[in-house]
Amino acid sequence: MLSTKILKLRLSRIEKGKEHLSTQDKLMLVSMDSPDLSANFILRLFKMTLPKQWKFQHETEEDIFYNTQLIQLIEDEFIPAYEFHARKHAWYEQCLIYRLNFITPEPTQQQINVFLRHLDQCLDQLPKIELLHYFLQKYPTAQHAIALAKAYAGARQYDQAIQQYEWAQRQSAQPNEVAFYGYIECLLNRRQGEYKAHVSDVEYALDLLCKYDKPIDQKSYKKLLDRAITALLPQQLLQTRAVETNVLSDVGRGLNSLGKSLGGIFGARDFYIPYSKELIASAPQLLHDHDVFESLSQSQAMQSALQRLLSSSEIDSSERLLKLLWISIQQDPDILKSLQPPIDSAHLIQSLSKIEPIEQQALDLGQLQLILEQGLSAYLGEGRLNKQHPERHHLYECRDEIVQQMIDFAVWFYRDIVEIYLEQQNLQLQQVRKLLIGQLPEIALSSGLFAYQFEHYQRVQALFDWMKPKLEKGNDFEKMQAAWVALREARYFDDDSLITRVQSIQQKFAEYKSIRDQQIFLHEQVEQEKLEK
Repeated sequence: MLSTKILKLRLSRIEKGKEHLSTQDKLMLVSMDSPDLSANFILRLFKMTLPKQWKFQHETEEDIFYNTQLIQLIEDEFIPAYEFHARKHAWYEQCLIYRLNFITPEPTQQQINVFLRHLDQCLDQLPKIELLHYFLQKYPTAQHAIALAKAYAGARQYDQAIQQYEWAQRQSAQPNEVAFYGYIECLLNRRQGEYKAHVSDVEYALDLLCKYDKPIDQKSYKKLLDRAITALLPQQLLQTRAVETNVLSDVGRGLNSLGKSLGGIFGARDFYIPYSKELIASAPQLLHDHDVFESLSQSQAMQSALQRLLSSSEIDSSERLLKLLWISIQQDPDILKSLQPPIDSAHLIQSLSKIEPIEQQALDLGQLQLILEQGLSAYLGEGRLNKQHPERHHLYECRDEIVQQMIDFAVWFYRDIVEIYLEQQNLQLQQVRKLLIGQLPEIALSSGLFAYQFEHYQRVQALFDWMKPKLEKGNDFEKMQAAWVALREARYFDDDSLITRVQSIQQKFAEYKSIRDQQIFLHEQVEQEKLEK
């Protein structure tokens, strides 16, 4: 770097010519021994190198005076102009270290706040972390600890970040929601198997989220809650969640459907039954007891927690009791009061053991199930239809009756089943949350049960949200996809009219297939048609 004598002259030149000198000119003047301001763009490209390390002089008062001016120039003009390079090589941090050593060794809180705001824009790397650590050591406040925790988190040093967040929390009289969310995020990112005895980071994070009342930033809260639930649930259960479909594929299906609709508007009849295997497969799937049982059987953390809660000497099968507990909760959440201290283990075990698990039997959809699993062609078969067949209008009419019947079924399922079921599950979730969180001494069990109950509710909400726009504003193609999904999901509901409605659709499909089979070209007719062409 330049000597103070030369720096003084260069700064004077910049001051006198500041109106016509570019930022690059100024940088060349304070960083190069022999700057050529007349050089063209290409020459500057080869000659000029952006500084990585600034070397500020500090031996004399004159050194400090002119280097203070240089620092002001770096902060005001060079950092904004070369932001990427400046952040990467910690220009601001270098300037601030000099300020604290030689310009403002005893900053006021107001000055520190300004420094912290600037540091917040810097990369979370060692120079920034060291400065924040300096502020915390010299001025130990919750604000400084939170700033340091945030930097540690950005550098993926989650152990240190969690320590600072916890220290800040102990110093604070009022809760800091932003800091709380940062703390939760660190726990979810670290995902350590044991935050404390028998409690993992994720289980603890979910427990804290459930205890947090009236969040101001609802969007961030829900995002973290979803992350915690996702992290806690097993992968095989997550695989049955709704899947985002390809936008271009959706557009293609929509255009295809639009073409068919326009054909109908201009007089053409349609024998095609709207069906998209990809769209149906991507739709939300409800969570059923057998799905939960499979996951609970693999949850050693929840089984062990239940063992500890009821004392292992009295339990023959924690896996079995955990499943019975889930069934009992779905029937009456008040069973959770029996898990709150003082616990009568023998009575609870006896009560759970009396429950007879009833295996959910899915309604047999017959040929409709074949279509859902393998597609329309698996049921209808291949073959070319004779477009000139004299009974062609019967096929058109039967197809229209199927479409209307299935759409009616979808609307019934949406309004009379899903909407009511959603209200029930919302109430169930609130009851379970109230009885679980903060009431059970075993966080692994309470967090786990809440996660499954939350997922149960979320699946119903997702299905409701998915069907609503399709049935209320969609075209026949979209309504039919909602109908196929309604058939898939309705199988596990016990409703008096369900069997009758499904049987009616099955009969209409059988009729459609029979009519269609009679209008398919035989092999010899296909060959003859080719010869005639």
